[in-house]
Amino acid sequence: QPGNFIQGYTEDAPDADQLTAEHIWTNLSQSSGKLRINFEGRVAQVADDSVTLEDGTVVLVSGQTVVKAFDGSVTEIAAGDYIQGYAVDPGAAELEALNILVTIL
Repeated sequence: QPGNFIQGYTEDAPDADQLTAEHIWTNLSQSSGKLRINFEGRVAQVADDSVTLEDGTVVLVSGQTVVKAFDGSVTEIAAGDYIQGYAVDPGAAELEALNILVTIL
């Protein structure tokens, strides 16, 4: 649907005009019609209440943080996962995440 974030695998060059994908994953529809993302990256380290991305960004994960997989199921974050999410203040030294979408690559 328009506004959904999609991700998939292809054997084509990523900058080609047209891509052929065998599998495509998409987020579940949200009330605004768009997935709000203001941070993303690969997870380097996982702690009890935070994750550290490869670029050094610390993302705080609380009991209020919604962490889901692309199929909408609740999931855990592990080192090596690629995450995208929405934080209250994306310019803060530590990001307070409201929502995190986990992709296992």
